[in-house]
Amino acid sequence: MIIAVAGLLAFSGCAKKQAEPAPQSAPEPKIESSVDSHGCMPSAGQSYSEFKNGCVQVFNVADVRLDDPDNKTLAVYGIFNKKKNKVEIFWASLGNESQILSKKGKKFVSEDGSIQLEKAGKKYKISKK
Repeated sequence: MIIAVAGLLAFSGCAKKQAEPAPQSAPEPKIESSVDSHGCMPSAGQSYSEFKNGCVQVFNVADVRLDDPDNKTLAVYGIFNKKKNKVEIFWASLGNESQILSKKGKKFVSEDGSIQLEKAGKKYKISKK
């Protein structure tokens, strides 16, 4: 009899407990991000590139990176077209839009002549009038 009672007690201890509801976690916050007129997200480091025909993170795809002469904590980036006779410049001083420079001699020059990119040794140098 003692064995039967012990068996019943042991069996009742193994009975399934009622499932406890999982603790509710707070809903994930929505991250609001603005997009520019091309659908790029500047907050994610994206800019529209005419040469790449879409949104890019220029710091990941640039052919040229040089120090920004206006702000030493920033950089200027350039993407060449396939023929390498034009370069698309991304420069904080130009605002949100890139600038296309065309090759004229050994330099790349903006249409109005105000921006010039030239190779100085193995590096490039950019200037603005």
